[in-house]
Formats: sequence, C-alpha cells, structure tokens
Amino acid sequence: MQKILIKRQGSFVIAAFAAIGLIVVSAGAALSQGRQVTVQMNALHGGRISGSAIFTQRPKGVLVTVILKNALHTAIPVRIHGGKCPTPNRKPLFDLTDTNFGVSNTYLPGVQLSSLMRDVVVVHQPNNLKAYLACGYIR
Repeated sequence: MQKILIKRQGSFVIAAFAAIGLIVVSAGAALSQGRQVTVQMNALHGGRISGSAIFTQRPKGVLVTVILKNALHTAIPVRIHGGKCPTPNRKPLFDLTDTNFGVSNTYLPGVQLSSLMRDVVVVHQPNNLKAYLACGYIR
C-alpha cells in the first residue's frame, strides 16, 4: 500500500512540475511575442540616407518595418548582414523587401528576434549592392 501511495505522490509531483514548466514556457513565449527593437541606421560615407528599422517578434516570425529619411523615389535594397558597420560581411543573411518611397515591410517566418541581435541592417545603393548607404546595429 505504501508503494502505491508513493507512486501516486510521485506522479502528482511530476505532474505539478510539468504544469509549472508549461506555465513558465507559455509565459516566456508570451513575453517574446510582441517584443520590439528599433535600429537606427546612420548614413555612411557622407551620404544623406538614414532611417530606422523596427523589428517586432510575432508568434511565428519577425516583422521588419524599414523607414528611410531622404530616400530616393526608387526601390532601395535593404538587407540583414552579419558583421559590423560600416563594412558588414558581404553575403546577406536575409533580403528584406526593397523600400518603396522610403518604406518597406518584410515578414521573416520562423525567425526569432533574439537570433538577429548581433547582426546589422544595411541599406544598399540601388544599382550597386556592394555599395552601402546606411547601416545600423540590431541590439
């Protein structure tokens, strides 16, 4: 009889810890959802284009909104790169939607905002992707 009682108590303790773990995981997911980071992108090489990128954690990915100042009326490419400003790694990690009149929105499915926190946002020259107009750290 005591063995059965101990097993039931053990099951209860395991169930209680499992429930607490579920609550903690759910709370963590709720906290990460909706978290926002705003990146200030500064003009490079004496240029005029600058702006910001707003990263918002969503349940299944990250929404990136780019707003450029002094943007040309043409599509301007924006990418996420590893590395540092003003000379990030050449190969982009993510291509964002080109800006249209200085604004773009891009959804990155399956991405966690925390995984981008050491990267940079780079605004490229429209006709030369190797030339950078602005850059900012995701922190």
